[in-house]
Amino acid sequence: MDLNMPNAFVCFTLNLQAKRPRKQSCGVRRHRTNTGGKTMENQRRSKVHFETLSSEKIGFGKSNFLEVARKKATTEEGEENEFISLSRGYYLDDGTARFKKSLTIPDDPEIKDFVAEKIKTL
Repeated sequence: MDLNMPNAFVCFTLNLQAKRPRKQSCGVRRHRTNTGGKTMENQRRSKVHFETLSSEKIGFGKSNFLEVARKKATTEEGEENEFISLSRGYYLDDGTARFKKSLTIPDDPEIKDFVAEKIKTL
């Protein structure tokens, strides 16, 4: 079987052009209901207030940092939840901190011990 390279190239470019661009989300979550297939907006609009109780940062590399923080989330209904946040970020040229990624773990002694032990042993 002889593969003709120019034809393969043409097929490849045609396939690329056949793909449609992805729709951009407008930030509103929508879901289907069983009422005739109409699309309705999600009515859940709970506001949560986050408060940083304590935090420590350590720099690494050229302008990167890691932050370990204890935070508290409070809902409008008054429910409170404390958790530990591990965040990675970087500093801009003007010294402003920007966060890239974050991981939260519950404020449970068993989970905190597990994470601390695994970080030390890996």
